[in-house]
Order: sequence, then C-alpha cells, then structure tokens
Amino acid sequence: MVLYTSVPPYQKEETPTRQFREEKIQNVTLILELSQNGSGQVVQVISSDPQDYLNPQFQPGAAIKYSATQRTRS
Repeated sequence: MVLYTSVPPYQKEETPTRQFREEKIQNVTLILELSQNGSGQVVQVISSDPQDYLNPQFQPGAAIKYSATQRTRS
C-alpha cells in the first residue's frame, strides 16, 4: 500500500542541542563543544599562525578545561 502524505512516516529522533564556547588559550582562539564536567572538546582552531594547527594540544577532539566566566553560544 502506498501512503501519499507530506508527513514523514517515521519521526526523526530529536538531537540534543550542542553548546559551544570560544576560548583563548595560549593566544590561540579555539571553539570548544561543552560537556557536563566543566571541560570541552576542541571543534575548531582559529589562528593565523600555522604552527598552532600542528600543536597536538589543540587538535580537534582534544579535551580542554575552560573557564566558567566566558559566554557561551549555540
């Protein structure tokens, strides 16, 4: 049987909203994805120095502690 409808037959699960924070660590601006335990995971490096992208501390997926005083954006 064919069901002609504009509503999808299977409801998509809601994905939790991810929160991000811009942090400046060692003069390198990083975009972190926030987690529950006060740390974040590096999502993006924003720098004009190519050496910052080679630093293993700042590679995407690395865990970094962030300060609670800065603003968050989602």
